[in-house]
Amino acid sequence: MTNSATETTETETTETVTTETVTTETVTTPETSTAHSSPTLERPRRSRLRRLGLGLGALLLLALVVSLVMHLTGRSKYAASVAAFQEVLGDVVPDPRPAALMAQIASYAPEPVADVDNAARYLVAGAEAVVWGEGEYDVVRELAAMPVADWAVEQRQILTRVLDRNRGALDTMSSAVPLPDHDFGLDYDDIMNVEVPDLLGQLRAGVLLSLEGRLALTEGDLDLGFEALDNLDRMSRALREEEVLIFSLVAHVTERMALHAIVEILESDEAWARDPEVLARAESWLLDDDLATYTREVVALDSAVLSYSMLLGHPEEFLERPALSKLSRYLVGHRYAGHFLDQGRQTAVLVEKPFGTHREIYDAPAPEGVSGMILGNYRNAVAKAQAALSQRQLVRNAIALRRAGLDRGSYLGACAGVTGQPDPFLGEPPTCEIDADGSLRLELVGAREMIEEISPGPRTSWITAARLPAPLIPEEPSAGEAP
Repeated sequence: MTNSATETTETETTETVTTETVTTETVTTPETSTAHSSPTLERPRRSRLRRLGLGLGALLLLALVVSLVMHLTGRSKYAASVAAFQEVLGDVVPDPRPAALMAQIASYAPEPVADVDNAARYLVAGAEAVVWGEGEYDVVRELAAMPVADWAVEQRQILTRVLDRNRGALDTMSSAVPLPDHDFGLDYDDIMNVEVPDLLGQLRAGVLLSLEGRLALTEGDLDLGFEALDNLDRMSRALREEEVLIFSLVAHVTERMALHAIVEILESDEAWARDPEVLARAESWLLDDDLATYTREVVALDSAVLSYSMLLGHPEEFLERPALSKLSRYLVGHRYAGHFLDQGRQTAVLVEKPFGTHREIYDAPAPEGVSGMILGNYRNAVAKAQAALSQRQLVRNAIALRRAGLDRGSYLGACAGVTGQPDPFLGEPPTCEIDADGSLRLELVGAREMIEEISPGPRTSWITAARLPAPLIPEEPSAGEAP
């Protein structure tokens, strides 16, 4: 009993000691120790987080301030650009800001025209129906820049084949001539997404009409020649009445093709070409619109639409880049909108500054990138408008000289009326000289080289000179015949 009690007591004592040891070990574990020291370790961590939050907040506040400054600066620049634009171009675009601009553009929409009475429908349908064989248009384009007398037999054959194949298309276009109204279907209420007809097709059909007219007149078929050139004239007038820059550029080309045909009539020594009625018919193909004001307007409108596109965030159609985000529009939209207004204003006023005498302006370096490309396009459009005005003036003067020579039997003294007029493109008067054989040469000296700068490569029918044949002296009446 004693031994058992002793063993039991020893066992209990051992268990107690063991338990105490475990308890002691448990109290002194690292986890328990860390828990007791946590307040001291958390303080630096919270301090670092607080400093980081304050720093991020300061950066965000700075970004907001910079964004606001950029936005307000952009709006201030835009307001200044609008005021400068209105001061210079207010006669053609009174207000380039979005609401007023869209109202002005919407006012250009023509009155509805029934299809059967719509000249544009016939012009577009006929041009779309023209069919070209491989390489044919290249030949036709070469002929457009050459005198008919210089056409090779093979070239004439190609032209004749093209004309015969497309007789129906050209007849469709001729239906437009007697119609006074036209509507190309441009949606002026949605100018940002407007769809234009195939203007390249119009241009190619115009080349074909001009060559048909010139060839027919050379061969003595006056009715066919006049019909084709009347058709070309109707096309030019329809294109010129649209308030869109690309239409004006195509109209320049079709107009000068008609001018080329007029000069060939004036240079002809055939009896029909001396007929006063023929000269009057040729003079009717001279456009009499205010091309200088029209050019200022279309350039101003184009720059205002580009400006509007920046405010809308839709530059991808013009600048070939993704649409601006709302943040980007907020930061730089107004600044770029003002920039495009400045470009239009600075370029449109060049219409009255001849290319030949203001080269320092036209040749000034353009900015890099898309902005510079647009500025270059505007300068080129203005220079081409001046060249068109120049050719009009040259041809108008040539008609007056030809009439005077035929009336008097000589060009003596006729040049005085034209050599004092500065040329709209060169800035200098044309030269007017009477040769020993009695013929007269009216020329824009140096214009050919300048035209190559604004329109390099083979181009259609630029007129820089007219050589008028000597007038025929009326025969003296025979004896007994009334003078």
